[in-house]
Amino acid sequence: MPAPASDSLRLLLVEDDPGHAHLFLRALRRGGIDYPVVVLGDGEEALAFLTGEPRRAGDLLVLDLHLPRLDGKALLARLREDPRLADLPVIVTTTSLDPADEELCHALGCRVFVEKPIDPVAFEEALARLAEEPRSAE
Repeated sequence: MPAPASDSLRLLLVEDDPGHAHLFLRALRRGGIDYPVVVLGDGEEALAFLTGEPRRAGDLLVLDLHLPRLDGKALLARLREDPRLADLPVIVTTTSLDPADEELCHALGCRVFVEKPIDPVAFEEALARLAEEPRSAE
């Protein structure tokens, strides 16, 4: 699947490990995926960014599960409580192999759960799965 034009999708990456963030961005570039990406380092920073005025959410949140200050599960729960963000598509990335983590994330509204390290093919597949899922009416 060819990558969309860079102005068609904006990503918000919440990742506390600079090395993982770098690898994610590099994997996107190597895969020819050219989206604008905002990188934030923890859950509190992401929540402030997403709920601030004016609303600055991207079109897609790529969320690390294990974050400092406010972890990915808690951030997902907070987002789903906010009517402006309840339908924001979320891809959770993690090194966790615990099925309970995946179940909880899906219960909290995560659309796709992807194991790290992320490769471009897995990310494109995650985007394709998101595109196939209906979004609720706003």
